[in-house]
Amino acid sequence: MTQQFDGNAILKSVTGDQMDMLQKLVALLDRINWDERRQRLSIRNGDAVIHLLADGTIRLEGKRIVQQANRDIALSAAWIDLN
Repeated sequence: MTQQFDGNAILKSVTGDQMDMLQKLVALLDRINWDERRQRLSIRNGDAVIHLLADGTIRLEGKRIVQQANRDIALSAAWIDLN
């Protein structure tokens, strides 16, 4: 079962200075999805998606993926597949 947060009920009960903060929080939570069947947490922003799987797999999807480091990027794996 896929669960999606519905914060509209919470927003209806809030007034005043907390409204802006809660609207931003609800907008963020709308981008997060938990898929119980697949045991997968996904965070989506436009065309970019990060999937975190229970087996330890991290999957990045997007039009362009950029890495940058001030020192080094260390890759450690049994197999590193480039292209």
